[in-house]
Amino acid sequence: MTIERVFYVYCAALGVAVGAVLLTVPESRDLSLGPYFWVLIGIALFEAVAVYLRGGLANGPPMTMPTRMIGFVVAIAPMLFVRLTAGV
Repeated sequence: MTIERVFYVYCAALGVAVGAVLLTVPESRDLSLGPYFWVLIGIALFEAVAVYLRGGLANGPPMTMPTRMIGFVVAIAPMLFVRLTAGV
């Protein structure tokens, strides 16, 4: 399994987790850092771990920018879907 596929699965799980947090703790929407930034922070953490496991930046970046953008959309879609299906 390539790093891109693992990344997409991670982003989908991240989106569901952020959506679940927004449902269970409605006050979290009022924090200074919005839920979209939570997703970006999760993506950055994944990439940092991927770079560490691949042996540093000597091997090149683990993902391209289009992969990152698709991952962001893959993370935002379940987050919005969870919120919409719950009626929020």
